Formats: sequence, C-alpha cells, structure tokens
Amino acid sequence: MKSLAAPFVGIRFMPTGGVSVQNVGEFVAAPFVHAVGGSWVCSKADIAEGNYEKISRLCREARSAALGFEVAHIGINAMDAEAASELSQQLKDAFSFPEKEGNSSVFSSTEIEIMKKPYLGEKGHIAIRTNNVEIAVAELEKKGYVIQKDTTKYKNNRITAVYLKQEFGGFAVHLLQK
Repeated sequence: MKSLAAPFVGIRFMPTGGVSVQNVGEFVAAPFVHAVGGSWVCSKADIAEGNYEKISRLCREARSAALGFEVAHIGINAMDAEAASELSQQLKDAFSFPEKEGNSSVFSSTEIEIMKKPYLGEKGHIAIRTNNVEIAVAELEKKGYVIQKDTTKYKNNRITAVYLKQEFGGFAVHLLQK
C-alpha cells in the first residue's frame, strides 16, 4: 500500500486481508487507509451459531485497538516562564528529568510539559495519543464530547491535534496523532 500510495497521492485503501486486533492500529494510522475490515471480527461460524455477544466483544476490542488511546504527556499550567522554569528545575533536581525548552513550554522528561503561561484547562492539560485523530473525534462526539474547533491543527490536510471542550478534573484534554 505504501508503494502504491506514494506515486498516487490521494488514493485511499480499505485493507481486509491480514488485519488483526494486533495490527489494526497500524493500518488505521496510515494516512492512505480509509477503513479496515476482516473476518476475524465476525466469522461465518459465529454468525451461524448466533454468537452475537462474542461478535460484539470482538468489535469493541477492534475499535479500542484501532483508536489506540494512550497518555502522551501531562501539561501543567504555570503562571509565567519563570515559574515554569522553576518547576522544571525542581523536577530535574529531584528526579534527574531532562529539560527541553520550547517557545510556549518547558518539557521535563517527555511526559511532563510545563506551560509558560496558563493555557486551556484550569490546572493544565492531558495529551492523549491516538492512531487516528479524525476517527477518535467521531467516536468521542458520539459519546457527547465536543471538540474545540479553534484548537485544531493540521498537517497535509489531516488533523494532528485538537482539544475537547470538556475538562477532566480541571485538566483540558487534547488528542494527538501518533
């Protein structure tokens, strides 16, 4: 698929062979894959035997694996650049976390981002990585979550990051493309 997608920019595939719960996330993450399928979720035997609970369970597992949600990092809102730097230094002194200075934040390790001024979320944000932000947005909207459209970032016409309007325990949540 990669070889075919390279010269034919814009072509999208729907693989059905070789897809499993172990690799469905890799397929979904590929920008040239529109959808995936496969008989491993809903076999002829399970349909014939009326194993609808099993089929439903396999569908849920497939959806979860396709989304591949995982925590990317936690963001902490500091009052200003000086406070962000101080907190980063405390984490470095205590845990030897490496610092990486950015324009709007300081990373203390790859899992803690300290904002140089308060941003979204009363306390900060939680970044959640997913195999496909657009599919994740659709899934979350079905559950009643609302996307903060003005925070959407794109790369090559594909959403790479977006915040939810709802907070979780005082933390904003944003989705990141793996």
